[in-house]
Amino acid sequence: MNSHETDPKILNEALNLSLRFGSKWRQSIAPELLARYPTMLREQSDALAIFAAETRDWAHRIVAACVADGSFSEVEARQQIAGTCPWLDADTLERLWNQGCYLAMKQ
Repeated sequence: MNSHETDPKILNEALNLSLRFGSKWRQSIAPELLARYPTMLREQSDALAIFAAETRDWAHRIVAACVADGSFSEVEARQQIAGTCPWLDADTLERLWNQGCYLAMKQ
């Protein structure tokens, strides 16, 4: 999937959906994307779900490196995530960060 060809709002929404806790933790978001975007093809929703999960996991590794061993300062880590994912809105970035901190501290 090419993130440059996908609407930034949809990329942000997909990543936000991938951050669910509870019974939907780490389950595919593809069915919800199809429900929200009826014109989206199944292949697109599957690719977007994979992209969101991979982006989430990558960002969580950055957060863990910051929290666990200080490889990055918080400012550097946030800048790296925001710079790599310029389509993230402030609320989703904050949620991603907080969840990454929670998971890093649990390990």
